[in-house]
Amino acid sequence: MKIPRSKNGWPVIDRGDVPPVSGRLNGILKVQGEEAINVTATGLYFYWFKDPAYFFLLAEDKEEIGMELALIGGKLEAGKSYDISMAPGDVEATFLWDGSTGHSQSDKLGELNVRFITPVGDFEEIEGYFSFEYTEMGVGFERKVEFSCQRFSFKVPK
Repeated sequence: MKIPRSKNGWPVIDRGDVPPVSGRLNGILKVQGEEAINVTATGLYFYWFKDPAYFFLLAEDKEEIGMELALIGGKLEAGKSYDISMAPGDVEATFLWDGSTGHSQSDKLGELNVRFITPVGDFEEIEGYFSFEYTEMGVGFERKVEFSCQRFSFKVPK
């Protein structure tokens, strides 16, 4: 996976061969000192290997907050929770949005919960929720940023 620089200087994830999937991600962005923003992303891309276990989820919302959110990890099992952090074996989160300063950020810390993985014909429907937070730092400021996804749901080929 390549992470090139976009025209505004932010890293952008090149989804390459990661296929689009049908589904939806509903979340709320909370930035310290600002009003919460509801986010709905339907530009979803998902890649999943079951053996060896690896997944990559990219959610894009170009209209509401100009968001690119990626979750990268190992196993995905129904009824399981996974830590979001930079520690080996945990799920890693990358999050970019138009309101970001593009300055340094602390590690994203939170939790991913997979509620269901349900067979539906030739597909599996994956449902769950997650949240993470981090601190965005710049010259003369520091602010807390939290992204919580109350529900995601998407279908992937078996």
